[in-house]
Amino acid sequence: MLWWIVFFLLVMVGQAQAETFYISPTGSNSNDGLTTSTPWLTFTYALDATRASCGDTLILRNGPYGDGTSTGKITISGRVCTAGNELILQAENQRQAKILDNGTGRAVYILDSAYITIDGLYARSTDNSGATSGTPFFTIRNNHVTLKNLVARNPNRYANVHVFAIEDSTDVLIENSEGYVFHRHCVEMWRSTRVTARQVYCNPRGGRIAGGNNAAAGL
Repeated sequence: MLWWIVFFLLVMVGQAQAETFYISPTGSNSNDGLTTSTPWLTFTYALDATRASCGDTLILRNGPYGDGTSTGKITISGRVCTAGNELILQAENQRQAKILDNGTGRAVYILDSAYITIDGLYARSTDNSGATSGTPFFTIRNNHVTLKNLVARNPNRYANVHVFAIEDSTDVLIENSEGYVFHRHCVEMWRSTRVTARQVYCNPRGGRIAGGNNAAAGL
């Protein structure tokens, strides 16, 4: 019985310490990140394990993030959270926080992690003939990831990439989301199990491009 009481108290303490933090394209890493008027600037700083981590919520204020800005893109690596103690990244206003990739990387990249929720973001890559990457949302080797209320567009159509890529993962939910301007898959589920996609609207809007990946394949 004593071990159960100790466990319960530890869980309660962990929940009590959960915080809400803010990040903005006009923020500063000298801020405390605790209010809308004192947001952080970069994802590398905000998503350090000593700041926004398991149990916490990072609110993205409106504006452009990623390539061409000072914020960097979103990478969550090796952040293994638990049920009821998830790390949540959420737009302050749905789809008004825009993560941009120049066609050489990934706008939102989650790997080797668990119990991560991404809510309300917009992510876009772009066509780049000199690159083999360029993905709006890419998740690999994760479990219990939730992707919801997202808009994603224009994976690099010169590369073998997708709008929402889910690879080598289990227990992933993608819902209430939209994907546009793509040439391969809207939602890719490669070597993954227990993946649920529901209420996802996909429209290629132009699809393949001349000289792009798989351009000669039949539709």
